[in-house]
Amino acid sequence: MAEDLQTAQTAVMAFSSVPQFSGFIEQLDFFFEANAISLESKKRAIPLTCTSVQTYNVVKKLCAPEKPAMKTYSQILALVASHHIPVTCVWVEHEKFDSHVQWAGLTLVCLRHLANTCKFDNLEQSLLWQILWSMTNLGLKEQLFSIQFEDLTLQVAIDRALAAEQA
Repeated sequence: MAEDLQTAQTAVMAFSSVPQFSGFIEQLDFFFEANAISLESKKRAIPLTCTSVQTYNVVKKLCAPEKPAMKTYSQILALVASHHIPVTCVWVEHEKFDSHVQWAGLTLVCLRHLANTCKFDNLEQSLLWQILWSMTNLGLKEQLFSIQFEDLTLQVAIDRALAAEQA
């Protein structure tokens, strides 16, 4: 039992010291999966017993007037997430995405990351539009624009761009 607690303490960092809370939660879920921890009460207890007093007090304040023991693991995560994850303005995120221009080393991964908080109705079309708009290779851009609108997909643009790079 003491060994399990030591493992948990090593695996679980204080909520307040985690720069990317959503990534921390994903890692915590993997920790629970790897250690076959499925009981909500255990999932709640492990991070709360392994955090600093300051962090635990933050959780207590977020749960007030109830005590953390009265909340589920999911409820505590939601409270802490709302405390640590800033609310983003979708319009500002769209502006960041739209103003992102191509430079050497720009990848689709970068664009997908920027698009995460934009809440696009059609992500693939938005990514295609951004790639076409910011493309610096005018020959490739002209080639892609010659393709019928219905036939030009994100995958077609990626395939053509890769072929142009290798040529």
